[in-house]
Amino acid sequence: MKKIGLLLIISVLSFINLNGVNAQGVLKSGFSPQEYKEVLSINSNHFDTLLGKHPLPAPASTRIFRSQEQGFDSKWDYWKTNSNIGVISIRGTAPTKLSWLENFYAAMIPATGKIIISDSTEFNYKLAKDSKAYVHAGWVFGLSFMAEDINKLMHKEYENGVSNFIIVGHSQGGVLAIMLRSYLEYVSNSLGNKIIIKTYASAPPKPGNLYYAYDFEEITQGGWAFRVVNTADWVPEMPLSVQRISDLNPVNPLAQIDKLIAKEPWYSRYYVNKTINNLDNKSSKLQSRYTKLFGDKSFKYVSTAFPEAESPTYAESFNYTVCGNAIILRPTDEYRINYVEKSDYSIFVNHHFYAYWFLINSQYPDRG
Repeated sequence: MKKIGLLLIISVLSFINLNGVNAQGVLKSGFSPQEYKEVLSINSNHFDTLLGKHPLPAPASTRIFRSQEQGFDSKWDYWKTNSNIGVISIRGTAPTKLSWLENFYAAMIPATGKIIISDSTEFNYKLAKDSKAYVHAGWVFGLSFMAEDINKLMHKEYENGVSNFIIVGHSQGGVLAIMLRSYLEYVSNSLGNKIIIKTYASAPPKPGNLYYAYDFEEITQGGWAFRVVNTADWVPEMPLSVQRISDLNPVNPLAQIDKLIAKEPWYSRYYVNKTINNLDNKSSKLQSRYTKLFGDKSFKYVSTAFPEAESPTYAESFNYTVCGNAIILRPTDEYRINYVEKSDYSIFVNHHFYAYWFLINSQYPDRG
């Protein structure tokens, strides 16, 4: 009887371990409102970013490390929860010219390549498998100053018994959290399947094109990455996007139009070709203008801050898209009356930490 009881206890403990709720800090897949609330509180401890006038409650976790400001005035923390889960918290846009420059340097570059920061410093990166995947140049530059330090810290923490990590960021920190997750997937000395990584990108702008989004969503599918968005917040709508025919897969009707209408009368062919060429020329010119403004001209300011940096080769694309499994926070009448109308109005009123805190608690008041 004692033997049967012992086997039953072992079976129960094994079930608990397999389902990720043991005291050793095993993350479960899927969106957890309580988990998001905790890491949002952690991230709001970067109080020198767009906090708003309402501080969030103190997190239950403990801060272990805070980095120095790096590169474009980026900064990140490392925390631990009571259940031994490591939390990498990336600061959002700081109120400095360099931090804002990181956002405005928005030309697209390949998702695999090399960033040369100085004669002695270069950043070799891979953020996606697909050669058609493009990402935001400024945020790759920003990532270059923190990615390897975070990778080394995670290796050290793994040796110390931490095998589950959450990456979190809000605003610029949110998009960097997405790109950091991609980097860790493909870095040559990755911990691979030895660790579990979950990502919460809060209020993130768009990191890259559709092929980058496909890759990110593939490596995090099954409930391991979430994009939390207030529908009244304009920041997740940025950067502006332009879609050209060349952004589509080659086997598409617009790219194959000559073949599809080959048997039509000449005047039909003329009209269809003229219409499509007119549309594509306009989008092509707009994309070129955006790339020049947010690439070539913006890099002049980058080179002022980093004189030895080399301009990367920009992609002929500006087709930004959202990325990650969306958790939608929809403003309510209570939110508008008790938060928006009582706040000091600014263009960031729906983007502040507390706006997201208000809405997540409205939609998930008690559920974990």
